[in-house]
Amino acid sequence: MKIQLHDVAKAYIIYRKQHEQLRNSNELFSNHKIIDDYIDINDWRVKESANSSYLLQVLNQYITTTICSQYWLERIYPSEVTQA
Repeated sequence: MKIQLHDVAKAYIIYRKQHEQLRNSNELFSNHKIIDDYIDINDWRVKESANSSYLLQVLNQYITTTICSQYWLERIYPSEVTQA
């Protein structure tokens, strides 16, 4: 920015943001924390669903919901909504 290479700076900022999103996605898919949160009832979504028992189908639904909500927060919603 100091030497007036605004296009290069913008491209680099976009590149870094894309790689941050890739790192976050990789963590989400390789992270066992999602399953641990479900089993240990650490997530509010599991706590709110008191009528659900420990079934593979419910676990799959929980994982899908968690991944989809993360995608929407990072890719679809504006940053103001994500930060809120």
